[in-house]
Amino acid sequence: MKLSDNNKNEGYKPDFSDIDSIEKAVAMSNKNQLEPLHLMPLRFGGKETAANIVYVPIGVSDVKDSIDNIVEDLLINKRVSGYKCDIKYKGKSVIPSVIKIITTAHDGTEVFAPTIDIW
Repeated sequence: MKLSDNNKNEGYKPDFSDIDSIEKAVAMSNKNQLEPLHLMPLRFGGKETAANIVYVPIGVSDVKDSIDNIVEDLLINKRVSGYKCDIKYKGKSVIPSVIKIITTAHDGTEVFAPTIDIW
């Protein structure tokens, strides 16, 4: 991970381009520099599998959990029936640069589609 010389600048984002393997991401997670994030939340039936987990900077999981709280309300009120995450990566990094959560109505139209811009 490359850090800017002045990381207090507004708009600062870290650079995870050198985290090009899950092993490196797990090692950073073990050092509390990254955290695992479930793409499909466990509360929505997601599984505790490697395919459902990405590693993100600390705090991103809290942001996604806040979004998932909104989605849960939409589910309870039967406004959405579909949920997926579209992920974008930069270069060979395994750390997502963007996570877009897409919820759809019963007819397939998008209802709520927030984006988490990570790096």
